[in-house]
Amino acid sequence: MGQRMSSVTLPFLVLLVGSLAYANWQLMSYTVDIATAAKPKSAAPLDTAAAGKSELPKSAQTTADFPETTARPIFFPDRRMPEKPKPKPQVQPPPVVEVKEVLPNLEPLLLVGTKGNGREQQVLVRSAVDAEGIWLSVGDQYRGWVLREASNDNAIVEGRGQRSELRLYSAAVSGRTVRR
Repeated sequence: MGQRMSSVTLPFLVLLVGSLAYANWQLMSYTVDIATAAKPKSAAPLDTAAAGKSELPKSAQTTADFPETTARPIFFPDRRMPEKPKPKPQVQPPPVVEVKEVLPNLEPLLLVGTKGNGREQQVLVRSAVDAEGIWLSVGDQYRGWVLREASNDNAIVEGRGQRSELRLYSAAVSGRTVRR
């Protein structure tokens, strides 16, 4: 049965390929008339300079007569009519408001750690906003505070006329309660 199938299939394929080749040859040999439109038949010659406007029929006008059409691509899917320029809105300057400088209150700092010897002592401080904290040396500034003195268990910071002493070991951190 396998040979009988191939003996029918081969002539069919040959016939199919021949038909497609003939159709292809017919399409290639077909001529298409791409000539421009015929000139209008009129008895009198056209005088285009007379009235200041063209009396040619629309089929005889050139692409130069349609600058808006030729200025943009024709067959793009996103082609749209050209938009008219929108007038720019007149922007009025904002009113001048006198603002008095208000300085925010200094955040309280917490002394978390110390390192170094007496001369090169550094302290680790943190604020409620900055959970990581920062290492400061004497004279460094952090969130409006300036470190003035540092030792193994305390630090003194100043800012805007305020002076605060930060202690490394406080009663709340050690778990002891202070009775008065």
